[in-house]
Formats: sequence, structure tokens, C-alpha cells
Amino acid sequence: MASEIKNLNSSTDLYSSVLGRYARTALVGFTGTTLVAVAASLPGSPFALKVPGAWFFGVPRFSYGEGIAHASGFALLSALTCGFAGIVLLSRAWLTISRRIAREPEPNSRCLVYILALWSTPLLIAPPMFSNDIYSYAAQGEMVSHHISPYLYGPGVLGTTPFASLAQGVWINAPSPYGPLFSGLEGAIVNFAGHRVLISVVLLRVLAVVGVALIATFLPSLARSYGKDSGVAFSLAVLNPLVLLFLIGSGHNDALMIGLLVAGLSIARRGHFSWGIVVCALAGAIKVPGAIGAFAITWTSVGTSRSVWRRSLAVAKAAVITMGTFEILSGLFGVGWGWTRSLSASDTVTTWITPA
Repeated sequence: MASEIKNLNSSTDLYSSVLGRYARTALVGFTGTTLVAVAASLPGSPFALKVPGAWFFGVPRFSYGEGIAHASGFALLSALTCGFAGIVLLSRAWLTISRRIAREPEPNSRCLVYILALWSTPLLIAPPMFSNDIYSYAAQGEMVSHHISPYLYGPGVLGTTPFASLAQGVWINAPSPYGPLFSGLEGAIVNFAGHRVLISVVLLRVLAVVGVALIATFLPSLARSYGKDSGVAFSLAVLNPLVLLFLIGSGHNDALMIGLLVAGLSIARRGHFSWGIVVCALAGAIKVPGAIGAFAITWTSVGTSRSVWRRSLAVAKAAVITMGTFEILSGLFGVGWGWTRSLSASDTVTTWITPA
């Protein structure tokens, strides 16, 4: 008993010292995400959609026919200054932690999870920022809940409704390019939310948080399986400002796709190849690029063998598992295979952020 208490005290002292080492930098990053959240919450901010009903605060009250609220003059300058100052502080904190861990890997990287939670909190309170895609997800979910195929029509087919009012812009008439799992989840979320827009948007953002949580959970073991330091991998890939701002802040479904992809690769590295392929197929059923993980698992599962027959069998097995998973999901959510015809739907929409 005494030895257990001693070990507990020593681990607590170690954890406290690690936290103390990063406390100042963590506070800088928290200040950064707080400034970004404030900038996105200001009325008329260019960082978030300011259509009536788009969020719980910082937007006009809902009224049909009203347009987007824009800031100008001093208000616009304040939002831009606050937002970009926050991005600079967050990026500086991330680089500082990443460099420090690369030079001196920590024996206990659990504190990085707490830093991730600390930095994410302000972004979850603020409205979805830097992208309006999450409102299109909600509108597509409304379509699925009414048995309207999102692969044949865009959200504009809903007519004058709060869902269509928020899903405006270039995607309003574009069919969904997403897989059957995500379309099914969209519809289930909207039904669960009682067809209320804001609750649907919040739950869709929770899906993005789940995706980042999957990355945070499985990435360290995936890194260790290749002989890499898990703390370095975590700091580079999870504390990354792109993950915080564009996966958590925006609520993009890429977060869930990447989370399932990393989970599938990690599971396969533990020797469960078939289950790894299934999970990567789930990633592909969110967005098709996630299915590339199934190919990666298949290619590496045969080791250094140059046998064409062995590789062909492995590829055939992966294809059967992947297509079987797609078939089950398409039937389960009642969306069929129409999503295969709309995979190029995003090609019809050109935005300035596409090259990035």
C-alpha cells in the first residue's frame, strides 16, 4: 500500500511538473482561441455567418427575408484585428510546444490532452467560423429526415424554411458529395433535434469533436507502432491550429472522416486487419477519400511479399469488406447508392479556399 501511494505521488509530481512546464504557453494558446471566438461572435463579424437564427448570440433575431448582417468601419477592423491576433497567438503557442517536445520528449504526454481541451473550449462556445458548411449539413439532414434524396437535389428544394435560409451561397443547389454514413447521421441528428436548426447545428459540431477525439485517442498508438514519439505526433497533428480552427471551430465533417481513418489504421497495426478495413470503410462512408485507408492496410498487410497472387487476394478481400460495409450503410439509412453519382458535386463549386 505504501509503495502504491509512493508511486501515485511520484506520478502526480511528474504530471504537475509537466503541466507547469507548459502552463504559460498553454495560456497563450487559450488567449488566442478566446480572441478568435470573440471575433467570430461580434455582430457582423466576417468570420461567422450572421444570418438571423444562425447562432444563440451575435446574430440578428430570425425573420424571413432578412439578409446577412455585415460589419463595417471600426466594428469590422476590431473583428479582423481580434481574429488574426488570436490566430497568431495560437500558432505561436503551438509551435513553441511542438519544438519543445521534439527536443525533449515527455515521458507523460497526457497533459497535451488537457491543453487540447483548454484551447478548444472557447471555439465550441462561439458560432461555427470560417465556413458555413455545417448549415448545409443541417439542411441536408432535414432533407433526409423527409425522405428527400440529398444526392438528387440541393437544400434549395426545401423552399422558405430556416434550414434553407441558413444553407445559402454556392451549396444551396448542389447535391451532397458525402457518403451514406454521414447522410444517415445528418438525418438522424435533425430528427433527434426535433427539426430545430440550432440544436441540429450543435449536434453536428459534436460529431466533429468526436472525430478529433478519435484522432487524439488512436494517433499516439499509431505513432508508437512505427517507433515514433507519441507526444510529437500529438502536438503536430492534434494541437495543430488547422485542427482547432477548421475541424472543431468550423465543425467540418472531415474531422469524423480523419478520426475514423486514423482509428482504422491503428486497429490494423494491432493485427486486426479486417476490422481496420471496416473502420476505414466507415471513414469512406463519411467522405470517400477516407476509404484510401483500406488500400493502405491491404498493401502493407502482405509485408515484403512480392507475390502478385497474395496482393491480389488481399485487395479482393478489402474490396469485398469495403463494398459490403457501404451496402449495409446504404440500406440501413435508406439513402441507397445515389451518393456514388454525386461524388463530383463539389467539383461544380469553386471557392478561393479550394487550393489551400
